[in-house]
Amino acid sequence: MNDLSSQLFVELSHNLNERQASFSSYNFLNWEKGQQMPMHQHDHLQLIHVLEGELEIDYGFGWQVLQKNQVHVLPPSFDHQIKTRIGHRQFGINFSKVASATGLLKELLQLFEKPGVYPFVFQSRWKKVLKSKAYSSVVMSELKAVRCIEDYCFALLDSILKDNFDPIYQKIESYLEEHLLDHTPVDTIAEALNMSRSTLQRYAKKFYGYGIAHVHEGLRMKKASDYLLATNRRVSDIAELLAYDDIYQFSHSFKRHMGLSPLAYRKKNVLDIL
Repeated sequence: MNDLSSQLFVELSHNLNERQASFSSYNFLNWEKGQQMPMHQHDHLQLIHVLEGELEIDYGFGWQVLQKNQVHVLPPSFDHQIKTRIGHRQFGINFSKVASATGLLKELLQLFEKPGVYPFVFQSRWKKVLKSKAYSSVVMSELKAVRCIEDYCFALLDSILKDNFDPIYQKIESYLEEHLLDHTPVDTIAEALNMSRSTLQRYAKKFYGYGIAHVHEGLRMKKASDYLLATNRRVSDIAELLAYDDIYQFSHSFKRHMGLSPLAYRKKNVLDIL
């Protein structure tokens, strides 16, 4: 599939004919801040890809946050509720309800027996198509639509199987999470992971699209945003919790990642501070 057919895919009608075996519909939805949906379940496989903002989901065991460029895969018959605290935009696929799945749908159901959240390391054309704001102004055959969705699903499977389960990815993820509050130099991280600086940076670019220092700092800023939205702590206190000695350095880092200063971010996204 080329870039042109990807663009047409975004612009075509959302509903697909039932005769197209694996898929029934797709959507690009915008949820407003505070929007939610109570506990429910589906009789079909569903996929939600967060394009902007954050989405939260709960299967009855507590809320889990889906961030930008993460994909939620939900098999049939799982109770769940969803909400968004700051708003989000999503790309979603509803798969067909079938008595006996075959082909791609069968592979997906076998791989995703339980709900899961996965990073999607994009093929370049999907970076472009999923950012598009265009809607159904171009007519395209359902066959082309199905082929486009299939291409997306194969790209997702390729991303998950090659990267999310890659032991090197797991190794890097574990280190960054365990050393969240350590402002560790890149050379030190590379040494701890038994690889050269250049090799570490190459893997970071592959898995995250950024250098390792930017990724590590971004994880701290995500934690900072949680504190800002869920507590009434002062910005200086949050900076200290995240091991920043200089509040100005913290605020500069936060704005670089989140697009707003800490106070502006809180004001924009929270009406009543808990």
